[in-house]
Amino acid sequence: MAEIVVAGRSLLDTFLQSDAFERPRRDKFSSNGSEKAGPHQLLECFVLGAKIDLTRVTRTVGGGGLNAATCFARLGHTPYLVSTVGDDHGRVDVLAHARLEGIRPLVEISKLATGESFIILNRNGERTILTFDDGGHTQSVQDILVRLHNGTALYYGVHHLAPKQTNRVFKSARGHGMKICWTPGLVDFSDRRSFQANARLVDILILNESEAAHVSGEDTPKELDRFFRNLSTTYCVITKGKQGSLLLYDGLTLEAVAPKVSMVDSTGAGDAFAASFLAALLTRDDPRNALREATLNSGSVVRYVGSTAGLLRQIPNRSVTIREH
Repeated sequence: MAEIVVAGRSLLDTFLQSDAFERPRRDKFSSNGSEKAGPHQLLECFVLGAKIDLTRVTRTVGGGGLNAATCFARLGHTPYLVSTVGDDHGRVDVLAHARLEGIRPLVEISKLATGESFIILNRNGERTILTFDDGGHTQSVQDILVRLHNGTALYYGVHHLAPKQTNRVFKSARGHGMKICWTPGLVDFSDRRSFQANARLVDILILNESEAAHVSGEDTPKELDRFFRNLSTTYCVITKGKQGSLLLYDGLTLEAVAPKVSMVDSTGAGDAFAASFLAALLTRDDPRNALREATLNSGSVVRYVGSTAGLLRQIPNRSVTIREH
């Protein structure tokens, strides 16, 4: 099994559930012009000054880096987690989770607080996330560079470094002969030319549908396909939530249909998909199987509250509908 350096966030998650968290009718907010949501967005509203009874509160650890590392560990790989936490109860919880899951933490301790997320979750699995971050999670380029010798692959989910700094990390990782999987964030999309340069250095690029449209400036399948093929990344995956995912590679487009499941919470599903895809490719060079395994593991995560509760320890030998275009 592979040794994987995982660079990304570790934080605390608190999930708040209540029967009062319901999606309101949109026509209630259209008469006075106050509606801000786009045509594909949902609304969640609360009465200012009201008291809302919660039916369940779930506290756990999360963050893209910790979620991915947990996924790798459960699938039998050895993850080295490069992350930063505060010198507080968050550090205790993150390190306890790492020990329990078999993650090797290369964690820096900051004087600032560990980041936290508060997730408002309704009965349909729809959510609003409130985040707190005073900068205590940030890793420096040097923190990451000095850890690269630990692994044969790099899972990179750092979303605060400037594109030039990310470029340094990728070039160093390639110098170590590492396979690179990148899940970019908003800062990576700030300059299209820099994004394209960095994407050409990685083996696996994974974005969701809205990120793909944002960075490419395209919204039709044909135009998206053309843009991402020009990046020359070996594997490009565009996830589409309940609608499944697309894999572009070697002149082919594969579409995986997401199995129908009873969704409880989608937090961490994207991390599970990306980490499972890399894990499968490191085990067996079979992109169709990697797409299948990623689809099944992310589908398991959404059936539970929390980003790691549903992560599988073994991917079932179950088929997923995959269409070739």
